[in-house]
Amino acid sequence: MKTLSFLSTVFLCQLLTAHTVVISSLPDNNRPMESLNSANGTALPLESEVRVGAFPGLTSANLIDAAAAGGLTQIEAHFVQFGETLTIGTGAEASAGVFEIVVRETTTDSAVSWNGEVISLLITSPDSSEFLVAQFPNEQFSIDSPTGLESLLSLHLGDASLVLGQNLGEFSFNTSRASERPSFTTWINQYASITDSTLRALNADPDNDGRSNFLEYATGGNPASANDLSPTSIVVDSEGLAWFRVSVSAGIGLNQFQLQSATEIDGPWTPSQSSVSADPSPPVTNTALNWLRFPILADQPVAEFFRLRAVSGEE
Repeated sequence: MKTLSFLSTVFLCQLLTAHTVVISSLPDNNRPMESLNSANGTALPLESEVRVGAFPGLTSANLIDAAAAGGLTQIEAHFVQFGETLTIGTGAEASAGVFEIVVRETTTDSAVSWNGEVISLLITSPDSSEFLVAQFPNEQFSIDSPTGLESLLSLHLGDASLVLGQNLGEFSFNTSRASERPSFTTWINQYASITDSTLRALNADPDNDGRSNFLEYATGGNPASANDLSPTSIVVDSEGLAWFRVSVSAGIGLNQFQLQSATEIDGPWTPSQSSVSADPSPPVTNTALNWLRFPILADQPVAEFFRLRAVSGEE
């Protein structure tokens, strides 16, 4: 009887295909991840939800367009969940802003819609007012294991690409309100007055204001007007500390920003080692913009110039 029972168990295991994904946001020697924060810089609370899944057939640009069209509701409509919903603090000593999750899915259906798709994370604040989408471009779900054993995949958030949310650096992600700007191509094509297709390129400057189309896109500018306000300024807070402040389009995580400095206006320009953070005292309230700041020295021994470099990771 024991032998029959054992054979029966083996037979059942062969019928089922299990897949387990382990994802951590805990810092390590190679990935000094900072706390996952909300747009105002505070750590995401324990009630924040973490979901693993996929967006079948959608590119990063498609996801940005979906967020601009319908916010989190549209994003969730395209999201195919893998396993159960977990929360911030899972597996991380119940600490706000971090997680270490183990998500397991068992299925006999090789046609499930996440099969073969890029592994994605959807993290939402407790009231669903802010969220982020991160993806692992080189990692796909697979229903089959070549060994016939349960497939186990271990990932780290530090290796992910942030698609929606606020990117404060390679290892610093925040949730954000939904983007009000669509993908770059969709956005630039909305400006009917820019009739020359070459002037719609990322590096073009159709209004001759010194800002490329992509910099206008990333910082909330208007590529068809040379009269819109500068997205950058230098401010001094109540404690006498100086900051380089910049407005950025809210919710587009693929846009990355770097402060550069030089002692001559013509350069050479070098990246600043200052860390970027959410500005706790934005000059205006605008749901389409987030405000970031970089610390700088208030009293420079020599004249110093600063500029903002924006980089797009959009597909």
